[in-house]
Amino acid sequence: MNKPIYAPKGRAGEYGELAVNIYTGCNHGCSYCYARKMKERWTKAGEDCGFDNPKPRAGIVEAVRRQLEREKMTGKTIFLCFTCDPYPAEIDTTPTRAVIQAIKESGNHVNILTKGGLRAERDFDLLDSGDSFGVTFTTNDYFKPSAAEPNAAPALERLAGLQAAKWQGVKTWVSCEPVIDPEAVFSLIQACDYIDLFKIGKLNYAEAPPGIVEIGGWGAFGRKAEEICRYHGRNYYIKEDLRAEMEREEQK
Repeated sequence: MNKPIYAPKGRAGEYGELAVNIYTGCNHGCSYCYARKMKERWTKAGEDCGFDNPKPRAGIVEAVRRQLEREKMTGKTIFLCFTCDPYPAEIDTTPTRAVIQAIKESGNHVNILTKGGLRAERDFDLLDSGDSFGVTFTTNDYFKPSAAEPNAAPALERLAGLQAAKWQGVKTWVSCEPVIDPEAVFSLIQACDYIDLFKIGKLNYAEAPPGIVEIGGWGAFGRKAEEICRYHGRNYYIKEDLRAEMEREEQK
């Protein structure tokens, strides 16, 4: 593994200029997971792709350290992670802590996105105001994992992680994508003033959920989400896919 830190392209580029994937898969079991679908696509028929049994990528910590030193990388923000979660369920995630330490010690910052809830809190002592901590928010199943994310932390625990990061002085953000329950997103924007940035998208590679159909489509959802953000003074970013839907419907 020569260069584990890479520049993401396409939709992934909206989350950061650099990223690193620490594990080989994820066991949160999300029904919409694009990374699993891609891995299954390149696995021989009849074979298990191994995505649901995540393991640290071989030599990942030392490879990250070597690349940081070799490229004299400093002042960059590195995203954790795209094709996996930095805090999978029920496995040893000390490689995540070691990767964060290497990034911070080299004068760089991290931007974390997880569905691991309070599993991440252990590493908050490594973070500062130059770092960001985010969670994915899809539905209002606050007290138990949703059917779409059976092994991920419940929404309430994810929000508790955001609050803990905020108290630590870390920038907080939420990825409202994929959107399964639009009303849950609207309520989140209205209620949570400890979130520094709302990134709002849609549900790709699947039919729009009933709630989206009821309010008139993705464009209507995007316009209402933006309206609520503006009314409450929230800092927000509309993902390109959703913005395109909004513009398409406005041109009709």
